[in-house]
Amino acid sequence: MRGGNVQWARTITLFACVLFCHPLLVVAQAPVPPSSHVVLLVDENTSYDTAVAEMPYLVSLGFANGHAGNYSSDTTGSLLDYLWLASGSCESSANCALPAGTHDFGCNGNSCAEPVTDDNIFREMNNRGISWKVYAQSYAAAGGTVTTPDRANGTHYYRRHNGATWYSDILDNVDDSQSRIVDFSHFATDLANNELQRFAIIVPDGINDGHDSSPGVADSFLQATLPSLLAKPYFQPGGDGLLIITFDNADGDEEGHIDTLVVGPNVTPNTVSETPYKHQNALRTMLDALGITAHPGASAGVTGLTDFFSGYVTVTSPAQNAVTGTDVLVNASATESKAKIDQLQVWDKTTGKKLGQSASGTSTIKQTFSLAPGKHTLVVEDISADNYEVLHKAVVSIAVSADAR
Repeated sequence: MRGGNVQWARTITLFACVLFCHPLLVVAQAPVPPSSHVVLLVDENTSYDTAVAEMPYLVSLGFANGHAGNYSSDTTGSLLDYLWLASGSCESSANCALPAGTHDFGCNGNSCAEPVTDDNIFREMNNRGISWKVYAQSYAAAGGTVTTPDRANGTHYYRRHNGATWYSDILDNVDDSQSRIVDFSHFATDLANNELQRFAIIVPDGINDGHDSSPGVADSFLQATLPSLLAKPYFQPGGDGLLIITFDNADGDEEGHIDTLVVGPNVTPNTVSETPYKHQNALRTMLDALGITAHPGASAGVTGLTDFFSGYVTVTSPAQNAVTGTDVLVNASATESKAKIDQLQVWDKTTGKKLGQSASGTSTIKQTFSLAPGKHTLVVEDISADNYEVLHKAVVSIAVSADAR
Protein backbone atom coordinates (compact mmCIF):
# COMPACT_ATOMS: atom_id res chain seq x y z
CA MET A 1 0.00 0.00 0.00
CA ARG A 2 1.58 3.25 -1.11
CA GLY A 3 0.78 6.91 -1.90
CA GLY A 4 -2.75 8.03 -1.01
CA ASN A 5 -3.47 4.66 0.59
CA VAL A 6 -0.63 5.23 3.03
CA GLN A 7 -2.04 8.62 3.94
CA TRP A 8 -5.44 7.03 4.45
CA ALA A 9 -3.91 4.36 6.70
CA ARG A 10 -2.20 7.02 8.77
CA THR A 11 -5.49 8.94 9.08
CA ILE A 12 -7.22 5.80 10.32
CA THR A 13 -4.38 5.14 12.75
CA LEU A 14 -4.47 8.64 14.18
CA PHE A 15 -8.25 8.50 14.49
CA ALA A 16 -8.02 5.21 16.37
CA CYS A 17 -5.40 6.71 18.63
CA VAL A 18 -7.65 9.66 19.42
CA LEU A 19 -10.20 7.14 20.62
CA PHE A 20 -7.94 4.75 22.47
CA CYS A 21 -4.54 6.31 23.21
CA HIS A 22 -4.46 8.76 26.11
CA PRO A 23 -2.47 10.89 26.04
CA LEU A 24 -0.97 11.24 22.56
CA LEU A 25 2.08 12.96 24.00
CA VAL A 26 3.32 11.86 27.39
CA VAL A 27 5.02 14.72 29.24
CA ALA A 28 5.75 13.33 32.69
CA GLN A 29 8.57 10.79 32.68
CA ALA A 30 9.93 8.10 34.98
CA PRO A 31 13.40 6.58 34.66
CA VAL A 32 13.74 3.39 32.65
CA PRO A 33 12.78 0.54 35.02
CA PRO A 34 15.30 -2.21 35.76
CA SER A 35 14.51 -5.39 33.86
CA SER A 36 15.37 -9.04 34.34
CA HIS A 37 14.78 -9.74 30.62
CA VAL A 38 15.49 -7.26 27.83
CA VAL A 39 14.79 -8.35 24.25
CA LEU A 40 15.62 -6.49 21.03
CA LEU A 41 14.18 -7.45 17.63
CA VAL A 42 15.14 -5.54 14.47
CA ASP A 43 13.28 -5.76 11.16
CA GLU A 44 14.40 -4.33 7.82
CA ASN A 45 13.75 -1.52 5.37
CA THR A 46 10.25 -0.45 6.36
CA SER A 47 9.09 3.12 6.89
CA TYR A 48 6.62 4.16 9.57
CA ASP A 49 3.85 4.63 7.01
CA THR A 50 4.46 1.24 5.42
CA ALA A 51 4.51 -0.52 8.79
CA VAL A 52 1.23 1.13 9.77
CA ALA A 53 -0.36 0.13 6.47
CA GLU A 54 0.96 -3.43 6.11
CA MET A 55 1.82 -4.83 9.57
CA PRO A 56 -1.43 -5.19 11.55
CA TYR A 57 0.03 -7.37 14.33
CA LEU A 58 2.84 -4.88 14.92
CA VAL A 59 0.37 -2.00 15.00
CA SER A 60 -1.96 -3.75 17.45
CA LEU A 61 0.93 -4.64 19.74
CA GLY A 62 2.14 -1.04 19.65
CA PHE A 63 -1.30 0.35 20.47
CA ALA A 64 -1.69 -2.04 23.41
CA ASN A 65 1.74 -1.11 24.79
CA GLY A 66 3.66 1.85 23.38
CA HIS A 67 5.09 3.03 20.10
CA ALA A 68 7.21 5.97 19.00
CA GLY A 69 5.63 8.29 16.46
CA ASN A 70 8.78 10.36 15.89
CA TYR A 71 11.63 7.84 15.74
CA SER A 72 14.15 8.00 12.88
CA SER A 73 17.01 5.77 11.83
CA ASP A 74 20.52 7.23 11.96
CA THR A 75 22.23 6.32 8.72
CA THR A 76 21.37 4.69 5.41
CA GLY A 77 23.01 1.26 5.11
CA SER A 78 21.92 -1.71 7.24
CA LEU A 79 25.05 -2.58 9.23
CA LEU A 80 25.63 1.02 10.24
CA ASP A 81 22.30 1.14 12.07
CA TYR A 82 22.95 -2.16 13.87
CA LEU A 83 26.21 -0.60 15.09
CA TRP A 84 24.31 2.47 16.34
CA LEU A 85 22.18 0.06 18.39
CA ALA A 86 25.22 -1.61 19.95
CA SER A 87 27.92 1.06 20.32
CA GLY A 88 26.16 4.36 19.62
CA SER A 89 28.08 5.09 16.41
CA CYS A 90 28.21 4.16 12.74
CA GLU A 91 31.96 3.54 13.28
CA SER A 92 32.75 5.29 9.99
CA SER A 93 33.83 8.89 9.47
CA ALA A 94 32.64 8.65 5.87
CA ASN A 95 29.07 7.91 6.94
CA CYS A 96 28.47 9.93 10.13
CA ALA A 97 30.02 12.46 12.45
CA LEU A 98 31.73 10.12 14.89
CA PRO A 99 30.39 10.58 18.44
CA ALA A 100 32.91 11.14 21.24
CA GLY A 101 34.83 8.02 22.15
CA THR A 102 34.19 6.25 18.84
CA HIS A 103 36.50 5.74 15.89
CA ASP A 104 36.68 4.95 12.20
CA PHE A 105 36.81 1.22 11.40
CA GLY A 106 35.95 1.59 7.72
CA CYS A 107 32.37 0.42 8.17
CA ASN A 108 29.66 0.73 5.54
CA GLY A 109 26.20 -0.75 5.09
CA ASN A 110 27.64 -4.21 4.38
CA SER A 111 30.85 -4.66 6.37
CA CYS A 112 33.69 -3.14 8.39
CA ALA A 113 37.28 -3.03 7.19
CA GLU A 114 38.53 -4.09 10.62
CA PRO A 115 37.10 -5.30 13.93
CA VAL A 116 35.36 -2.59 15.94
CA THR A 117 37.21 -2.09 19.22
CA ASP A 118 35.03 0.74 20.60
CA ASP A 119 33.02 0.18 23.76
CA ASN A 120 29.74 -1.62 23.15
CA ILE A 121 26.84 -3.24 24.95
CA PHE A 122 28.33 -6.74 24.61
CA ARG A 123 31.56 -5.70 26.31
CA GLU A 124 29.66 -3.97 29.09
CA MET A 125 27.52 -7.06 29.71
CA ASN A 126 30.59 -9.31 29.75
CA ASN A 127 32.32 -6.98 32.19
CA ARG A 128 29.36 -7.21 34.57
CA GLY A 129 28.56 -10.89 34.16
CA ILE A 130 25.19 -10.14 32.53
CA SER A 131 24.00 -13.15 30.53
CA TRP A 132 23.13 -12.61 26.85
CA LYS A 133 22.47 -14.39 23.58
CA VAL A 134 21.89 -13.51 19.96
CA TYR A 135 19.31 -15.75 18.26
CA ALA A 136 20.05 -15.52 14.54
CA GLN A 137 17.71 -17.27 12.12
CA SER A 138 19.36 -19.53 9.49
CA TYR A 139 22.70 -19.06 11.31
CA ALA A 140 23.46 -22.78 11.56
CA ALA A 141 22.50 -23.51 7.96
CA ALA A 142 24.65 -20.63 6.74
CA GLY A 143 27.73 -21.96 8.51
CA GLY A 144 27.29 -21.06 12.16
CA THR A 145 30.44 -18.99 12.71
CA VAL A 146 30.76 -15.32 13.62
CA THR A 147 32.42 -14.60 10.27
CA THR A 148 29.89 -16.52 8.15
CA PRO A 149 29.14 -14.11 5.28
CA ASP A 150 25.83 -12.86 3.91
CA ARG A 151 23.69 -15.46 2.12
CA ALA A 152 26.18 -18.27 2.74
CA ASN A 153 25.09 -21.74 1.56
CA GLY A 154 22.11 -20.22 -0.23
CA THR A 155 20.44 -19.08 3.00
CA HIS A 156 18.87 -15.74 3.82
CA TYR A 157 21.20 -15.18 6.79
CA TYR A 158 22.91 -11.78 6.71
CA ARG A 159 25.96 -11.13 8.84
CA ARG A 160 25.39 -7.41 8.29
CA HIS A 161 22.13 -7.79 10.24
CA ASN A 162 23.97 -9.48 13.11
CA GLY A 163 25.76 -6.50 14.63
CA ALA A 164 27.52 -8.43 17.40
CA THR A 165 29.75 -10.24 14.89
CA TRP A 166 31.65 -7.06 13.96
CA TYR A 167 33.01 -6.28 17.44
CA SER A 168 36.48 -7.38 18.57
CA ASP A 169 35.05 -8.74 21.83
CA ILE A 170 33.13 -11.38 19.90
CA LEU A 171 35.69 -11.95 17.15
CA ASP A 172 38.37 -12.50 19.83
CA ASN A 173 35.95 -14.74 21.75
CA VAL A 174 36.30 -12.75 24.97
CA ASP A 175 34.51 -14.58 27.80
CA ASP A 176 33.45 -17.27 25.30
CA SER A 177 31.30 -14.69 23.52
CA GLN A 178 31.06 -16.67 20.29
CA SER A 179 29.06 -19.40 22.03
CA ARG A 180 26.40 -16.79 22.81
CA ILE A 181 25.53 -16.34 19.14
CA VAL A 182 23.27 -19.24 18.30
CA ASP A 183 20.72 -20.34 15.75
CA PHE A 184 17.19 -19.03 16.22
CA SER A 185 15.98 -22.59 16.84
CA HIS A 186 17.45 -22.25 20.35
CA PHE A 187 14.97 -19.50 21.19
CA ALA A 188 11.94 -21.76 21.62
CA THR A 189 14.01 -24.26 23.60
CA ASP A 190 15.36 -21.62 25.97
CA LEU A 191 11.86 -20.20 26.48
CA ALA A 192 10.40 -23.63 27.20
CA ASN A 193 13.18 -24.39 29.70
CA ASN A 194 12.95 -20.94 31.34
CA GLU A 195 16.54 -20.31 30.28
CA LEU A 196 16.15 -17.06 28.35
CA GLN A 197 19.18 -14.90 29.08
CA ARG A 198 18.92 -11.46 30.67
CA PHE A 199 19.55 -9.79 27.29
CA ALA A 200 18.52 -11.32 23.99
CA ILE A 201 18.59 -10.15 20.39
CA ILE A 202 16.31 -11.83 17.86
CA VAL A 203 17.73 -11.64 14.32
CA PRO A 204 15.18 -12.87 11.77
CA ASP A 205 16.63 -13.96 8.44
CA GLY A 206 16.10 -11.97 5.25
CA ILE A 207 12.74 -13.58 4.60
CA ASN A 208 11.28 -12.95 8.01
CA ASP A 209 12.73 -9.48 8.63
CA GLY A 210 11.19 -8.21 5.38
CA HIS A 211 14.50 -7.64 3.57
CA ASP A 212 13.89 -10.32 0.94
CA SER A 213 10.12 -10.48 1.21
CA SER A 214 7.53 -7.98 2.40
CA PRO A 215 6.38 -6.22 5.57
CA GLY A 216 3.46 -8.63 5.71
CA VAL A 217 5.79 -11.63 5.93
CA ALA A 218 7.80 -9.91 8.67
CA ASP A 219 4.56 -9.21 10.53
CA SER A 220 3.56 -12.88 10.33
CA PHE A 221 6.91 -13.85 11.84
CA LEU A 222 6.29 -11.47 14.75
CA GLN A 223 2.82 -12.90 15.27
CA ALA A 224 4.17 -16.45 15.29
CA THR A 225 7.19 -15.71 17.50
CA LEU A 226 6.24 -13.18 20.15
CA PRO A 227 3.17 -14.63 21.93
CA SER A 228 5.23 -17.37 23.60
CA LEU A 229 7.67 -14.72 24.86
CA LEU A 230 4.94 -12.35 26.03
CA ALA A 231 3.22 -15.22 27.88
CA LYS A 232 6.20 -15.66 30.21
CA PRO A 233 5.74 -14.37 33.79
CA TYR A 234 8.23 -11.54 33.32
CA PHE A 235 6.00 -10.10 30.57
CA GLN A 236 2.81 -10.51 32.61
CA PRO A 237 1.40 -7.96 35.11
CA GLY A 238 3.86 -7.55 37.96
CA GLY A 239 6.77 -8.63 35.76
CA ASP A 240 9.59 -6.45 34.45
CA GLY A 241 10.28 -7.72 30.92
CA LEU A 242 11.13 -5.20 28.21
CA LEU A 243 10.83 -5.81 24.45
CA ILE A 244 11.95 -3.25 21.88
CA ILE A 245 11.02 -3.77 18.22
CA THR A 246 12.50 -1.43 15.63
CA PHE A 247 13.71 -1.30 12.03
CA ASP A 248 17.17 -0.63 10.65
CA ASN A 249 15.91 1.93 8.11
CA ALA A 250 12.89 3.12 6.18
CA ASP A 251 11.70 1.92 2.75
CA GLY A 252 14.52 1.10 0.35
CA ASP A 253 17.07 1.08 3.20
CA GLU A 254 16.93 4.88 3.28
CA GLU A 255 17.43 6.79 6.51
CA GLY A 256 14.05 7.99 7.71
CA HIS A 257 10.94 7.72 9.87
CA ILE A 258 10.46 4.22 11.31
CA ASP A 259 8.09 2.61 13.78
CA THR A 260 9.53 1.48 17.12
CA LEU A 261 7.64 -0.40 19.83
CA VAL A 262 8.26 -0.51 23.57
CA VAL A 263 6.48 -3.51 25.11
CA GLY A 264 6.24 -4.80 28.65
CA PRO A 265 4.26 -4.71 31.89
CA ASN A 266 6.03 -1.54 33.06
CA VAL A 267 5.09 0.33 29.87
CA THR A 268 2.15 2.69 30.34
CA PRO A 269 -0.54 1.15 28.10
CA ASN A 270 -1.58 2.93 24.89
CA THR A 271 1.36 5.33 24.94
CA VAL A 272 2.26 7.15 21.74
CA SER A 273 5.38 9.29 22.07
CA GLU A 274 6.10 12.19 19.75
CA THR A 275 9.53 12.80 21.32
CA PRO A 276 12.28 12.71 18.65
CA TYR A 277 14.21 9.46 19.11
CA LYS A 278 16.94 7.54 17.27
CA HIS A 279 18.76 4.22 17.72
CA GLN A 280 21.11 5.67 20.37
CA ASN A 281 18.03 6.32 22.54
CA ALA A 282 17.06 2.65 22.22
CA LEU A 283 20.63 1.66 23.15
CA ARG A 284 20.50 3.93 26.19
CA THR A 285 17.17 2.36 27.19
CA MET A 286 18.58 -1.16 27.06
CA LEU A 287 21.69 -0.17 29.01
CA ASP A 288 19.65 1.55 31.71
CA ALA A 289 17.24 -1.39 31.99
CA LEU A 290 20.23 -3.71 32.49
CA GLY A 291 21.73 -1.43 35.15
CA ILE A 292 24.76 -0.60 32.99
CA THR A 293 26.09 2.85 33.90
CA ALA A 294 28.61 3.08 31.04
CA HIS A 295 27.09 4.58 27.91
CA PRO A 296 29.01 3.95 24.65
CA GLY A 297 29.11 6.56 21.91
CA ALA A 298 26.10 8.78 21.40
CA SER A 299 24.09 6.94 24.08
CA ALA A 300 26.02 9.00 26.65
CA GLY A 301 24.38 12.23 25.52
CA VAL A 302 20.74 11.14 25.22
CA THR A 303 17.92 9.84 27.41
CA GLY A 304 16.34 6.47 27.16
CA LEU A 305 12.80 6.04 25.87
CA THR A 306 11.64 7.36 29.23
CA ASP A 307 8.23 8.69 28.33
CA PHE A 308 6.88 5.17 27.95
CA PHE A 309 7.14 4.60 31.70
CA SER A 310 5.07 6.34 34.39
CA GLY A 311 6.24 4.25 37.33
CA TYR A 312 7.33 0.86 38.63
CA VAL A 313 8.10 -1.22 41.72
CA THR A 314 11.56 -2.72 42.26
CA VAL A 315 12.19 -5.62 44.64
CA THR A 316 15.84 -6.08 45.65
CA SER A 317 15.10 -8.83 48.19
CA PRO A 318 14.20 -11.64 47.93
CA ALA A 319 15.63 -12.46 44.51
CA GLN A 320 13.43 -14.06 41.88
CA ASN A 321 13.26 -17.87 42.40
CA ALA A 322 15.37 -17.64 45.56
CA VAL A 323 15.45 -20.40 48.15
CA THR A 324 15.13 -18.75 51.57
CA GLY A 325 14.72 -19.57 55.21
CA THR A 326 11.38 -19.05 56.93
CA ASP A 327 12.30 -15.47 57.82
CA VAL A 328 12.06 -13.60 54.53
CA LEU A 329 13.40 -10.06 54.13
CA VAL A 330 11.36 -7.97 51.69
CA ASN A 331 13.26 -4.89 50.50
CA ALA A 332 11.45 -2.90 47.82
CA SER A 333 10.91 0.60 46.49
CA ALA A 334 8.57 2.36 44.06
CA THR A 335 8.90 5.22 41.60
CA GLU A 336 5.95 7.20 40.19
CA SER A 337 6.05 10.29 38.00
CA LYS A 338 2.32 10.90 37.60
CA ALA A 339 0.95 10.00 41.02
CA LYS A 340 1.73 10.32 44.72
CA ILE A 341 2.50 7.12 46.60
CA ASP A 342 0.79 6.55 49.94
CA GLN A 343 2.49 3.28 50.89
CA LEU A 344 3.82 -0.08 49.73
CA GLN A 345 1.95 -3.27 50.59
CA VAL A 346 3.28 -6.84 50.59
CA TRP A 347 0.93 -9.73 49.85
CA ASP A 348 1.43 -13.49 49.79
CA LYS A 349 -0.49 -14.48 46.66
CA THR A 350 -0.19 -18.14 47.63
CA THR A 351 -2.28 -17.69 50.77
CA GLY A 352 -4.12 -14.53 49.76
CA LYS A 353 -2.94 -12.81 52.94
CA LYS A 354 -1.50 -9.35 53.36
CA LEU A 355 1.87 -9.62 55.06
CA GLY A 356 2.51 -5.96 55.84
CA GLN A 357 2.80 -2.41 54.62
CA SER A 358 5.10 0.59 54.84
CA ALA A 359 4.30 3.72 56.80
CA SER A 360 1.92 6.16 55.13
CA GLY A 361 3.70 8.61 52.85
CA THR A 362 6.67 6.31 52.13
CA SER A 363 7.75 4.65 48.89
CA THR A 364 10.10 2.04 50.39
CA ILE A 365 9.67 -1.00 52.57
CA LYS A 366 12.21 -3.17 54.38
CA GLN A 367 10.54 -5.74 56.60
CA THR A 368 11.05 -9.38 57.53
CA PHE A 369 8.10 -11.77 57.41
CA SER A 370 7.78 -15.31 58.72
CA LEU A 371 6.55 -17.73 56.05
CA ALA A 372 5.76 -21.43 56.16
CA PRO A 373 7.94 -23.82 54.15
CA GLY A 374 6.85 -24.26 50.57
CA LYS A 375 6.45 -22.18 47.43
CA HIS A 376 5.24 -18.60 47.78
CA THR A 377 4.45 -15.81 45.33
CA LEU A 378 5.01 -12.42 46.88
CA VAL A 379 3.37 -9.32 45.42
CA VAL A 380 4.61 -5.81 46.29
CA GLU A 381 2.19 -3.04 45.34
CA ASP A 382 2.49 0.73 45.52
CA ILE A 383 -0.77 2.42 46.53
CA SER A 384 -2.00 5.79 45.29
CA ALA A 385 -2.43 8.55 47.85
CA ASP A 386 -5.28 10.00 45.79
CA ASN A 387 -7.67 7.08 45.54
CA TYR A 388 -5.86 4.25 47.40
CA GLU A 389 -5.73 2.13 44.25
CA VAL A 390 -2.82 -0.01 43.10
CA LEU A 391 -0.50 1.93 40.78
CA HIS A 392 2.11 -0.72 39.96
CA LYS A 393 3.24 -4.02 41.36
CA ALA A 394 6.11 -6.49 41.26
CA VAL A 395 5.84 -10.26 41.64
CA VAL A 396 8.55 -12.51 43.09
CA SER A 397 8.34 -16.29 43.35
CA ILE A 398 10.38 -17.98 46.08
CA ALA A 399 10.78 -21.34 47.80
CA VAL A 400 10.86 -21.28 51.59
CA SER A 401 12.79 -24.06 53.33
CA ALA A 402 13.08 -24.67 57.05
CA ASP A 403 16.66 -25.86 56.38
CA ALA A 404 17.78 -22.79 54.39
CA ARG A 405 20.01 -20.24 56.06
